[in-house]
Parts: sequence; C-alpha cells; structure tokens
Amino acid sequence: MKSIILSVSPQEALNILNGKQTALLRKRVPKGFVGWCYLYVNKDYKFWNWFDKAGLFEYDAKFGKCCGLIPARFWFDEYTEFDSRLGNPKLYIKACVSDNKVADYGKGKNLYAIHIKNLEIFNEPKSLGEFKRYVWKTIYSGMDCPPYSDEVLVTVCNAPTNYIYVEVVK
Repeated sequence: MKSIILSVSPQEALNILNGKQTALLRKRVPKGFVGWCYLYVNKDYKFWNWFDKAGLFEYDAKFGKCCGLIPARFWFDEYTEFDSRLGNPKLYIKACVSDNKVADYGKGKNLYAIHIKNLEIFNEPKSLGEFKRYVWKTIYSGMDCPPYSDEVLVTVCNAPTNYIYVEVVK
C-alpha cells in the first residue's frame, strides 16, 4: 500500500501535534489518493529564534527531536478546494492561518485544505531512510542488450518539497 510523506514547517508541526491545527493548506494535493500521510518536519532555519517562544523545544524534550524527522502520521481521505480570493473562514481556523496569509500564499488561485484525521504521534520519530519509493532508472544489461527503463525501489534520502509517494514502513 502506498503512502505519502508530506513536508510541513516546524510551526505547522507544532500546531498539528498539539491538536490546534486540523487542516493543512496546500497549492496542490494528490487527487484520488486515500491512505496514510506521514508528516516530515522540515529544517526551516528561519524559525530557530521562534522555537523557544512557540514551545517546540518542549515537544523535543517530551518526544525527542522532530526537525528533519517524521514524528506523526494521519489518515488522508478528504480535502476541500476553495478560491483563495473568496476565502473560507472556517478552514482558516482549522488551518491556523489568517486571511492575509492565505491571500499571499494563494495569489488568487485555488487552494486545498487537507483534513487531518486519526493523527498518530510516534513514540520515536522516524527518519527518511526508513521509507522507500519507486523511481524510474535506466538499466544497462550489457553489450548485447539495449538499455531499458524500469521502476526501482530506492531509499528516500531527500526531503520532499511538497509530498512524495512512498511504500508503507513495516
């Protein structure tokens, strides 16, 4: 069964893990996907001074470091599409964002609110190396056979900019 690793900022991760944020705003979503979505907390260094005020170090003390790791997952089966110019105050509250932030982020285009359901916080955060994904690679078989392309399962080593499909961790 395929899953997704979704990249979030440390601020979003903190709000999700504390239960304040129940939706994620995105410019694009995996349409037709239903399954587990793993939250990768990116290493957004512009927030380092902000961490102490937000209480992220308190989370780190309780659960272990989470920046650059995957501390939780949720069930993905629903999202709401809306026009960023018209707004949706109920979704803004669920996503912990203001009207101004949505207007800047959406720039007049449609946005998607991913609904977070069945959040599971791991006792020990997972690393990217524990996940595998399929990539297309050219395979060279030797002098007599021409090269061909095939999907190969490889370990995830780079953080996703938005999201990537992965194989479920056993």
